[in-house]
Amino acid sequence: MRIAIGITGASGAVYAQRLLERLQPGGHTIHVTLSKYGNLVWNQELGQSFSDWQSSMDWSGEGGASEMVIDNINDLYAEPSWGSKKFDAYLVVPCSAKTMSAIATGIADNLIARFGDVALKEKRPLVLLVREAPLHALQLERMRDLAIAGAIVLPASPGFYNGEKTFEDLIDFIVDKLLSYLPETV
Repeated sequence: MRIAIGITGASGAVYAQRLLERLQPGGHTIHVTLSKYGNLVWNQELGQSFSDWQSSMDWSGEGGASEMVIDNINDLYAEPSWGSKKFDAYLVVPCSAKTMSAIATGIADNLIARFGDVALKEKRPLVLLVREAPLHALQLERMRDLAIAGAIVLPASPGFYNGEKTFEDLIDFIVDKLLSYLPETV
């Protein structure tokens, strides 16, 4: 499977980390784009740089491991920005209100907003793990607009009804929801 993942500066880098860990053994091609603040928040919340974390895992694409391609946020020529490149899913994890609003209004001025736009126009799965609270009326309208356009707007609100006991259980609850929107079981 070919998957584009955007990581923005909203709090919740642990969701992106866990999602990537779960996708790593699947033999996928994963294009990752971090915003400037996505990098900063990853560092702050997880205590290491994204590149250090990435180097600690096998992203060679060999032996069943997934391959990771890092795309620059400003590279609007990168593969996820092309509808003809046919990605199976596009996820923004976590998704800031700024990025959500840019996608909802068609302001594709960086690669994450552009691949969100591509996903909507190509009718491909687009999942936005929105990390903002509280939400004001304009943000709620943008969420509504995105849902009407075909996106899945998934607030990072874990459930407690399955007996989740640990922080990791709560993270996995949300990551399981994210994975459930991919075209095939991962």
